[in-house]
Amino acid sequence: MQLRSPRRRFPLLACFLTACLLLPLVGCADSTDSENPALFSYYGSVQAQKIANAYPYRSAYSQEEQNTAAYLYNLLVDMGYQPEVQSFTAAEDSGYSGSSQNLIVTVPGTGFYRTEDVEAREKALEEQNWLLSLMNRIEEKVSGTESTGSLTPTPTPSPTPQLTVSGDQSAVQDSLEDLTVYHRTMIMAARYDTPVSADQAADYPDYNGISDNASGVAALLTLLNNLREQPVAYDLQIVFMGACNDQSRGAAVYLSSLDDATLSVLDGAFILRSIYGGDKLYAHAGHNSLNEGQKYAMRRKLYDAVNASLEGDLNSEIGVSLMTNQGSYSVTLEDGGESYIYREFTLEDGDYQPFDNAGIPVVFMEAGQYDVPSADEVSDSAQNELEATGGQIKGTDYDATWKLMSLYDADQLRFRINAAAYIMLTCADTPVDDYTAVSAADAAAVSTEAEASTGTAAQPADSTPESEPDPSVTAE
Repeated sequence: MQLRSPRRRFPLLACFLTACLLLPLVGCADSTDSENPALFSYYGSVQAQKIANAYPYRSAYSQEEQNTAAYLYNLLVDMGYQPEVQSFTAAEDSGYSGSSQNLIVTVPGTGFYRTEDVEAREKALEEQNWLLSLMNRIEEKVSGTESTGSLTPTPTPSPTPQLTVSGDQSAVQDSLEDLTVYHRTMIMAARYDTPVSADQAADYPDYNGISDNASGVAALLTLLNNLREQPVAYDLQIVFMGACNDQSRGAAVYLSSLDDATLSVLDGAFILRSIYGGDKLYAHAGHNSLNEGQKYAMRRKLYDAVNASLEGDLNSEIGVSLMTNQGSYSVTLEDGGESYIYREFTLEDGDYQPFDNAGIPVVFMEAGQYDVPSADEVSDSAQNELEATGGQIKGTDYDATWKLMSLYDADQLRFRINAAAYIMLTCADTPVDDYTAVSAADAAAVSTEAEASTGTAAQPADSTPESEPDPSVTAE
């Protein structure tokens, strides 16, 4: 597909810097001794630049947003996935008009065993092996082939399992193949539209939305690229959301489409926005974690994300640490009422809010600067160059590739995208306490159906109009 050129000419510095960032992919990947070379991939950063530079003013319901959706759809198909197109229109009272679409990729996971089933299997196997060993020792004693040593066994476990086979065969299989496999779901989503429209181009001449939210979209693409080779336990719903600058319209439409069966096995939603342009990479839980008795349950996936960053040693590997807001002051939510210590959640608006309001555990990832003495001073960046915008990057002319490359390290785009993808990939294989992840090897042996589930490409959709691209989604 032919990508459209931007509508204005970048300054010479912009062209030079953009070329510098794109060039390494053409040659070769970084040479590194890392055990996780995916952390150094250029795939995501190149995709972010392609989207930002080709469709800079992809505002809600605009033609450039439609073109972005078409590009993403075709890219996903080329990757081996079959995305569902979920079309919708602007709400009557929104002040917008037109249509948009979400692109939904379903990636089946290997599933989970119940931890109690695994523990019961292991206990039964241990008891049986002890009994088989005892019987073999008795047989050796009777036949006179006993080796030197005591016949006194370890006290018999209770209850003693009944043997159904003789000899040294195992009555309790030493694999987990016949245990029931349970499937749980996680959502991972990012908006692809921008807050700046083509009508505002004169006021935002350098703008291309590389951070908000080409970077978040690129992290999802990187995740999907990795999933082709690395199965995970969770069934994933990966959603590229349209028209989210219209009060998170795409997020609300997608959420409303989930049936009770999906919601009953939904363990959380990772929502990404503007992970590039900001001083640090943060993750937040939702406001539903402030409800009495709900803190751990609603922040469990947030803690899993932080653990993934720490255990993956991302700071040493690529200089990225996933932070949480650790403010030590009290804040009051918009609806007033009780005050809360400002920790591990944000007061920023975002596409996490529809999920948060629905009582779903959320992990909202963004770049920003929360190491400030008051909530009023939270911004994207504390750098002096952004004084004119109050430290904001989202929705300003500083959300431009060449400007952010001059403001931050040249590798920040690449490493932030790869870090976010790594964290999501790790969390997609991290079960809650009641479950144990099914390994790819176990899943392949369970049944033909489970064997199909080990593939990471989405299962082909029925050939219905819903699974075909929207006729209005046509790239120029």
